[in-house]
Amino acid sequence: MQVLNRLLYEEREPEMQIETIYRELLRESRAAGRHVVTTREGLEVAIYEDVFSPVMIGETSFYAEALPVPRDGTVLEIGCGSGLIALTAAKKGAASVLATDISPAAVANCKANASNCGLANIVTARLSDVFSAVAADEYFDLIFWNCPGVAAPRDEYDPLECAVFDPGYRSIGRYLRDARSHLSPGGQVLMGFSDTVGTRALLDQRAAEAGAALSVYRTREYSNAVMTAILEVTYPL
Repeated sequence: MQVLNRLLYEEREPEMQIETIYRELLRESRAAGRHVVTTREGLEVAIYEDVFSPVMIGETSFYAEALPVPRDGTVLEIGCGSGLIALTAAKKGAASVLATDISPAAVANCKANASNCGLANIVTARLSDVFSAVAADEYFDLIFWNCPGVAAPRDEYDPLECAVFDPGYRSIGRYLRDARSHLSPGGQVLMGFSDTVGTRALLDQRAAEAGAALSVYRTREYSNAVMTAILEVTYPL
């Protein structure tokens, strides 16, 4: 959080400022190496190298705590990283959780954490680019993605950059378009997004292209003036 506090008040163009903040956060995440995070539920979650650390910013814990996990229901998390949110969903009563990520390191990290936390019977991790490895007949009561909200260029072969950067919101556009195909009747599609960090006008454009509507489900404001939100995605007829 120190990087955010320091850089948010520097004089520079907003887009350049945010990209600079997150590139610095990536450097800090790489430097942290393997470490362990303990959640409020008492889960000890290991963070591998090349997996973005939830200690860099506070939003991962907020999402894990605030998501409306359906008891005995099914959950799909896109972009699972270390698996902290997926594991928390399992602890909160989900019957099954499918956790996917574009990064092989993240998938391995999530699988190991599920096993070490005794939740491998509930949490399954799978390599997938958004919904690419989710079968057409797989449906979920809750679908969530803490999406990469910085619309800046990225190295497609760098898993950490893919975790935070989405140029043109191309991946987010696919999420908004395809989530409805995997939603159980009465289920919810949610996504993590920050108007402080992300480009809301571009997000709204991608939602309109997908035939989706966005509304605020929960918000949290941090002491450094960063606002983050869980947005609900619906598909009006």
